Amino acid sequence: GVRSFQNNLFRHYALQNKVPYVLTPHGSLDQTRLNTWRVVTPEKQINLETLASASSILAASELERQELLDADIPETRLELRPPGIEIKPAKQREIESYRQRRQWTDSHLGAIYLGRSDPKAGIHHLLRAYQRLKTRLPELDLLIQILEVDEIEDWQRRAELLEVDHGVTFCGPLTFEERALALSAADVVVATDRNPGVELAPLEGLLCGTPVVVSKASGVGELLQPCNGAFFFPASDVEVLAVGLLQALTEERNTKERLKSGRAFVQTHLNWNDIAEQLEGVYEETLQSVSTPAAVELTETVHS
Repeated sequence: GVRSFQNNLFRHYALQNKVPYVLTPHGSLDQTRLNTWRVVTPEKQINLETLASASSILAASELERQELLDADIPETRLELRPPGIEIKPAKQREIESYRQRRQWTDSHLGAIYLGRSDPKAGIHHLLRAYQRLKTRLPELDLLIQILEVDEIEDWQRRAELLEVDHGVTFCGPLTFEERALALSAADVVVATDRNPGVELAPLEGLLCGTPVVVSKASGVGELLQPCNGAFFFPASDVEVLAVGLLQALTEERNTKERLKSGRAFVQTHLNWNDIAEQLEGVYEETLQSVSTPAAVELTETVHS
């Protein structure tokens, strides 16, 4: 929503001033079950036009790149560029204080979800998986971030219907500092999203020393599968999701190996400085491809 609006506004002024622009799609294109594209509102058409007229589009994963190709975005304009990521884990005394506030004692286990809360996010699958785990892991609590605060009451009712409301807490958007603290204090991070873009929370969790469970049908799942840096499950498969959570919380050796592998992958391949350097190359190439006065002025500003 907000990021799509920013892209559309950016396009408007870029075209108005005849300056080339580069965009990240944010995995925001609408998709049907049959993997065909549709325009359900004028806004969706605007989003597609915004992407189509960009000089370069930075796809965060191969899944996102393929979806853009399926939406008839020219291949010559697509650049595969995963996100750069940097986060520092919270200090131990802060973690202990946070767990106390959440009433997570030494015997408690904390799972958190910090992804999106739209229909593709799969939060309902997470609640059902949690329902299956409560008999095996009664000490497990679940924290779910809901980005649209006015939807929290609706999600609380859904949790009540599944009779898991006593173990599930919903919160509004966390600040960057709160996010780092929650990720560091948790015992596992979950990403159920089908988003072809790359959800940052699992990657941040790995950098904070917390194991992750992610959907295979997501950009972050695609990134972590080759290094086996997470526990994986097919999107919408509640049973396998529950098994993945159970393994992440009970199989100490397996969990440590995946955490170590995933963390090393993120530190090596998604280092923010390296990604920024790659992005700089994309922008410079884009600016050099045109010769309008505004673009030349912008090029000189970038170089200076």
